[in-house]
Amino acid sequence: MSTTLSIEQLDKQSTDYIFRHRNSGGSSEFDTSINEISRQKILVLKTKWEKVFLYKVNIYPTDENKDHVQEYKEQKIYNFSCDFALDHENKELLAMMENPIGYAAFEKMFEMAGELGAVFFQWA
Repeated sequence: MSTTLSIEQLDKQSTDYIFRHRNSGGSSEFDTSINEISRQKILVLKTKWEKVFLYKVNIYPTDENKDHVQEYKEQKIYNFSCDFALDHENKELLAMMENPIGYAAFEKMFEMAGELGAVFFQWA
């Protein structure tokens, strides 16, 4: 896959992937193409934005990085390591992530991220 694809083209590939596998219970664990699409999105963002901030909504005890946001500096991107990217850190969004209360809080986080121009990732 080439990094010359636009975010819109990569989003279409993500959507096509999801629709292709929606009735079969999901893709095989050996099909990592959706992960590569997400990684390509990050690389494209790095060429478009001055800075890329990767956000992770749920932090688990086993996660190596315990931060909800980290700047992308060409480090290795692991599957499920981030949910979306923005071109800036948003303190209000981070505060919501640190103290979510109920499912509605998660919906509000993703809605707010979208309004701020987030690019979302899917992982398998």
